[in-house]
Amino acid sequence: MTCVLVMVIAISATGGVVAGRGERNVLATQTTVAEIDVQFQLGMDDMGREQYALAAQRFIWIVERDPGYPGAAEALAEAQRLVDVGGSESEPTLVPSSAENTEELYAEAVEFYDQQDWANAITRLQQLQSVDRSFRQVEVEEMLYTSLSTLGLAYIRGERLEEGLVLLDQAETLRPLDDQAAGEANLATLYVTATTYWDLDWGIVIDNLLPIYQVAPNYRDTAQRLWEAELNNADRLAALGAQCDAADQYQLALELRDDSVVQDKYEKAADACAHPTPIPTATPLGFLTPTPTVAGDIP
Repeated sequence: MTCVLVMVIAISATGGVVAGRGERNVLATQTTVAEIDVQFQLGMDDMGREQYALAAQRFIWIVERDPGYPGAAEALAEAQRLVDVGGSESEPTLVPSSAENTEELYAEAVEFYDQQDWANAITRLQQLQSVDRSFRQVEVEEMLYTSLSTLGLAYIRGERLEEGLVLLDQAETLRPLDDQAAGEANLATLYVTATTYWDLDWGIVIDNLLPIYQVAPNYRDTAQRLWEAELNNADRLAALGAQCDAADQYQLALELRDDSVVQDKYEKAADACAHPTPIPTATPLGFLTPTPTVAGDIP
């Protein structure tokens, strides 16, 4: 779930059932009750992902409709506190809905879609699905796929890789991604995995960066990161005494970049590999060779 999944439909829930509008207001009330539970859980998920501004928006929406909803006020206060201390990046402006039925909600979604306002289009289309998944299903799913995949690609081409991958995963539940989108998603996935394990497991970092480098060496800072990972892994192996493996890793780093310091490390590790230090063997106790007796020795 990312920043585009926000603020369900702002349906009027005030007043009683007015004659001539009973069915519409009943639908609005039922939708609000169902969506409050959904939005609270989404807000808690946002908190876990440190998307505090987004979580705050959800909790505000809940409190406005049900001030006594369990835990909502406390969650809102905590989310706002974390936003105030700078714990979340700024979020896009998301327009609340005033729709009271599926037709109006669909009209809002189409308007955002035509404006290429993908974040709000996704929000409206997913709101519509939560109300009635069968309503204009083909059109809704087609617009939702385009919105998700387009915004997802924009994110992974920028600096919001994790959010972009979530959107592309959601698009893929509707139909397979095209070759270009799938390829970019694969590169982003490898890159995110590598950065996740940075300083934790150099082997995993290298295993994820190397495939990127082989097909797209200029992708982000892959070349620099791969060189650093191979060098750090070689230093680790050398410190463990695995000089032959360390020499191989230093050599791989040198293939990426000629560096005098790394060259020196490689030569030392290669020499240590070719001339390993003998490990002395201890003489077992109880098998000491007696000193021979020489004439003139005192018995």
